Formats: sequence, structure tokens, C-alpha cells
Amino acid sequence: MDGVIDDETYRRLMLLVDRTMYSDLLYLKANITDDPIVIENDAEQGLLANGWLYYYGQTWGTATEDSQLVYNYTNIAKQFCQLIKI
Repeated sequence: MDGVIDDETYRRLMLLVDRTMYSDLLYLKANITDDPIVIENDAEQGLLANGWLYYYGQTWGTATEDSQLVYNYTNIAKQFCQLIKI
């Protein structure tokens, strides 16, 4: 990677990419954010299952709404998206 990332990071990324569906990687690239997210679709569920997201906490519930689990994108996911920008 021309000195952009070290060998360990490269290998870690290749393991993550290898076990993640291509459509989920496209979703990751298009939707990555620094803000916490609530899992709302299959792509986000796939990213969570494959290590691109981590548990961040839980929202407060109200009288009319239940609390929800929230997740953040990992640092390696953010680094991956920076590497694949065209």
C-alpha cells in the first residue's frame, strides 16, 4: 500500500473484507458516519456481524418509544473508507 498502512493493518483489513458481502462494503462506503447509528437493515446487520461496527450504548426510552441499541463504525472501518476513495 505504498507505505500508507502497515502490514498488520493490511492483513486485518483483508480478513474483514474477505468475510463481508460486497454489497455491504458498498453500503459501508456510502453511509459511514461518525455519529452513532441504530441497526435498521440487513447491510448494517452484516457490517455488525463482521466487525465493522461496535456497540456504543443505548438510547433513553420515553413513554411512547422504546430505548434502542446504538453502534459506531470502528476506526478500521473509517480507515478502510479513506483508502478506497476514488
